[in-house]
Amino acid sequence: MGIYEFKPEDAERFSRDLGMRAVKRGPELVFKECPYCHGGSKNDKNTFAINLRTGLFNCKRSGCNVKGNMLTLARDFSFSLGKDADEYYRTEYASHYIPFKKKHIIPNDPAYQYLCNERGISKEVVDRYQVTSKMTEDGRAILCFTFFDENKQPWFVKYRHTDYDKERDGGKEWCERNRKPILYGMEQCDPNDHHRLVITEGQIDSLSLATAGIKNAVSVPLGMNGYTWIPFCWDFLQSFDELVVFGDCEHGHVTLSDLVNRFNGVGKIVRTEDYHGLKDANDILRKIGPQALIDAVENAEAITAKAIRSMDEIGHIDLDSMTNFPTGIAELDHVLHGGFKAGDLVILSGERGNGKSTFASQIVVNMNDNGIGSMIYSGELSPEMVRMIMDMQASGMEKQDEAMLAKLNDWYRGRMFVYDRSYKDENDHLSVVKAIEQCVKLKGVQFIMIDNLMTAMCTETISGDTLNQQQNLFVSMLKDIAMKYQVVVMLIAHPRKRLPGTGFTNDEVSGASEITNRADIIMSYDRIPPPRAKKGEEPKEVPNNLRALKVSKNRLTGDLTGKEITADGVDVDGILMRYQKGSRRIAGMMDRPKRYGWEGNTTRTANEFEDDIPFLTEDDKQMELEQVLNEET
Repeated sequence: MGIYEFKPEDAERFSRDLGMRAVKRGPELVFKECPYCHGGSKNDKNTFAINLRTGLFNCKRSGCNVKGNMLTLARDFSFSLGKDADEYYRTEYASHYIPFKKKHIIPNDPAYQYLCNERGISKEVVDRYQVTSKMTEDGRAILCFTFFDENKQPWFVKYRHTDYDKERDGGKEWCERNRKPILYGMEQCDPNDHHRLVITEGQIDSLSLATAGIKNAVSVPLGMNGYTWIPFCWDFLQSFDELVVFGDCEHGHVTLSDLVNRFNGVGKIVRTEDYHGLKDANDILRKIGPQALIDAVENAEAITAKAIRSMDEIGHIDLDSMTNFPTGIAELDHVLHGGFKAGDLVILSGERGNGKSTFASQIVVNMNDNGIGSMIYSGELSPEMVRMIMDMQASGMEKQDEAMLAKLNDWYRGRMFVYDRSYKDENDHLSVVKAIEQCVKLKGVQFIMIDNLMTAMCTETISGDTLNQQQNLFVSMLKDIAMKYQVVVMLIAHPRKRLPGTGFTNDEVSGASEITNRADIIMSYDRIPPPRAKKGEEPKEVPNNLRALKVSKNRLTGDLTGKEITADGVDVDGILMRYQKGSRRIAGMMDRPKRYGWEGNTTRTANEFEDDIPFLTEDDKQMELEQVLNEET
């Protein structure tokens, strides 16, 4: 399943949007005239049809003979197939990047010396992939890898030291600024062979596979954790029947293995024993030989569910080694032993109007500052309102000037996403779940905040037992996504009505019982009720900016929040929190004031500008330099 799945109603909607008459005839929707050729000079009729089973179309006029699918029509007639399809198939993002000018790149002696003599890559492969090098002022060679797409258009360039020294150089590899990330070696893949694609972590590894005669070998542009290339290579990736992951083997684990979860065909991973104790494909080529690479690809194992496993074969993990998602609230992270854990379903409850949504958005801001991508669903706020609250919490100010908003844009870009409810199918209670899964697979987000259960479920159309069944299914699917992709899902759920001043319990979460059963962590965020005054005493007042955060379920360790006492002697059931009205920031009493990453200076300077990119003309170089100088100004 890709970004877009054909629906017959889309074909009918296409005819209506274009104002063209069409009738159903068997499995086809036949148009009175072709939207491309309009019947030609003879005004031929009924030559254009869309297959209502597959979405494929063609015109039977020999002078036209146009063919394609619904995505072709969306591109050619600006016809919308939904936000996701529009975003990826109509190349909305690609417009942000300008390709390099096409120019044949000539490999040189330093590239041959390093790749052929030291790395075992064949000269024919170096020539075919157009790998060259440039020299530094002190005579050191730097490799230049040019990334071409399947149409042989260069989009991206990556550099690598041939004599890397950690203390002297800092980084071994770096890439050119503001270029579209794509897979390395796409143009070398056989356009007529879509059986298998082999993907490696490093460029030299993919060159090693090509040297061994393995077709359709590519590598990722930004290492094992950089998946920003996926939206630009989605069609290319999904066009293959089989994906073999040949990452680096480190501590018995093969990197890039989670790519299998984002692939719709047969996903395989090279067996650890086929690395022969070595790290990567190039090590295998140099120390064992090309046949070992061929065998490793052929022996790759499909990832299948193994329901029954022997306990002694299951790896041991301890609490300290688990992946943490810090909340940014010191006392809460202490209770949770470092934060939320990968695979957690978190339920956040609390009385209406007490700030659950604001608290959840504060967690999202803190996650973003830790480099953790997030997706937000709000059933009550527009995307613009969500953005406004985020801006306030991230900046610490009620109002932001244009310069600050520009920095925030850079800080959000590529990591924080909002669900636009204008695209939600109100008759499909699981449309939000589908969008979450797509965002996790394509954007690589790791934290999902859903506000709230009732609005995400379209509860106005269902009730009674059916509502409970749908809620159980919805929550179960959220937990499955959290486990499958090792992400964290936070779901806001309202509580049932309770007496004023009584403490929150898990049973008070409104909705089906499965909600709290499937949850790993249950929290509540509320105002602090004033304590009852003893006879003859003045009632104590609770400052309006204080809140209580209570953890009432923690599946992993069982650790829960205790009680705290305010400066005025008021008992608080949970962690004492403070709320700043002007900025809507929320923090624990032990937290220091936040200074988020967007405030730092990450602007590239003119001194860092690379003026000897091997395939740029002098005009290109001057244009790039002027852009950098303008940004500094």
